[in-house]
Amino acid sequence: MPLALGFVGAGAIAGVHAEAARRLGMRVAGVWDTNPAKGPAFAEKHPGVAVHASLDALLADRGIPAVVV
Repeated sequence: MPLALGFVGAGAIAGVHAEAARRLGMRVAGVWDTNPAKGPAFAEKHPGVAVHASLDALLADRGIPAVVV
C-alpha cells in the first residue's frame, strides 16, 4: 500500500510536491489550507484528496501517517 500524504497548504508548490509524490508511488490523501477556497481547488486537480476543515482534522486523520508542510 502506498504511503498516504497530507498537505498543509495548497499553494502552487504543494501541487509540484504532490505530482512528485505521485511519481514516486505515494498517494496524496488530504489537504488543509488557511484559505478555505484553496483546499477544494487543490482537490479538483488531485482526485481522491480529502479536504479537511482544520489543521487538527488533517493531523487526526488516521489514514494519513505523514504530512508535507
